[in-house]
Amino acid sequence: MSDSRTHFALTIQCRKTPEVMERLLRVVRHRGFELQRFSMTSAECGKIVSADLEVCSERSIEMLTRQIEKLYDVLQVHQSTTMAAMPQEKRSHAAP
Repeated sequence: MSDSRTHFALTIQCRKTPEVMERLLRVVRHRGFELQRFSMTSAECGKIVSADLEVCSERSIEMLTRQIEKLYDVLQVHQSTTMAAMPQEKRSHAAP
């Protein structure tokens, strides 16, 4: 059985508010993307957060990025990489 899903990595900068990450993750789920990895760091100023997401789907990443850009408090969305579909066990052993 082959996996036709493509993996994408996004970096998203947002204003630091209590609900911004909830809205971001809800859009990912509602748009049919599976969250594979998530990390968040706060800027030293305390007003900006940066989220790194790895998601996968058969859908277009442009559709997801457009929806995320529309969210209140999202400042910037950057697609950092696109990874070809690869079995999960090979991805976990791949070199960084």
